[in-house]
Amino acid sequence: MKASLDRFTRGLIDYAGLFPPAGLGLTDAIENYISYREVPESGILGSFVIPAGQLHALCTTEYKTEFQRSAGAYGPLGFSVLAGGGEQLPDCRAGIEQALEKINKFQSFFGDSITITALEIKLPASNDSKAALRDFLKHIRAITLKEDGSGPDLFFEPVRDIHWETRTERFCSAVTACGFAIKDGANSNKNGTSAGTKAKTGLKLRCGGIEAHMFPTIEQLAFGLHQAVMNGVSCKATAGLHHPVRHFNESNGCMMHGFLNVFGAVILGNKYGWMASDFEAMLRDESAAFFTFSDTDFEWNGCTADLNDIDFARNYLAGSYGSCSFVEPLEDLQELGLLRVSGELASSPGVGEHS
Repeated sequence: MKASLDRFTRGLIDYAGLFPPAGLGLTDAIENYISYREVPESGILGSFVIPAGQLHALCTTEYKTEFQRSAGAYGPLGFSVLAGGGEQLPDCRAGIEQALEKINKFQSFFGDSITITALEIKLPASNDSKAALRDFLKHIRAITLKEDGSGPDLFFEPVRDIHWETRTERFCSAVTACGFAIKDGANSNKNGTSAGTKAKTGLKLRCGGIEAHMFPTIEQLAFGLHQAVMNGVSCKATAGLHHPVRHFNESNGCMMHGFLNVFGAVILGNKYGWMASDFEAMLRDESAAFFTFSDTDFEWNGCTADLNDIDFARNYLAGSYGSCSFVEPLEDLQELGLLRVSGELASSPGVGEHS
């Protein structure tokens, strides 16, 4: 693998095997995740995505032993936890607080064998004021931080309806107003935020689903990515990004976004100060040949990002994306000649994974 692709894909895929279209049971999904931590491609693997309500099902003696074994060999198992929900901000706040109780019990049971890397929170559809949203974000950030300023990253997903762009713009503005955006602007290499926290407060973007109407348009996705980069707000993606480059998917009869398009747009958009129309152009590209990786640079359409550019964007602005398959995206990279899938991954249990 070329060095730029290694930096581009490091920790890129959060394993969401519990969710459609894979929809695996918890036992199969967590066993897949543990097995993927052991293959040569494990550097691409991020956290295990799980609803807070299912954490207790893992708190058994058998899993404790298995997690300790895996953590001893490969480091703590990472968990990205779905929390919140509700029709109004107070409902969402209460849901998050209840989730934190479950998370604390989970952390106490497993100790250093696990780490909570992120909370993924669906915002309510209520039309809240900027002040109410700021207060809400400050409260949630405060109750999830440790004394040293560390804690799980928080990613909030605005409801995608006719008001989605307004909600997204308001959210990014609120993150900035709270001091939770990347300190000194998106092009700074300084660690942390102006509020002094180490954990990120970011935007979650849904890129697809099991039905065609769940996929955002190029314009919608470009708007969200541009808002995040312009405001120095970290973002992560979920759903619909099984494949590297934008393409037509016959099973659901629509165009699907590509993860090279989406994350490449954040990397290059941050470096060059792109307008939303520039993001649209990259998201629209269906030619894999235009995405090139070397040991020094990632390039698309004459725009290049060196290893430092990639590292900064991935560390602070372009987090990860949730995928119900870990194998399929890597097999597609292999088909493009960008990656050689190891025998270990090809022969891994991968229940519900291999096509």
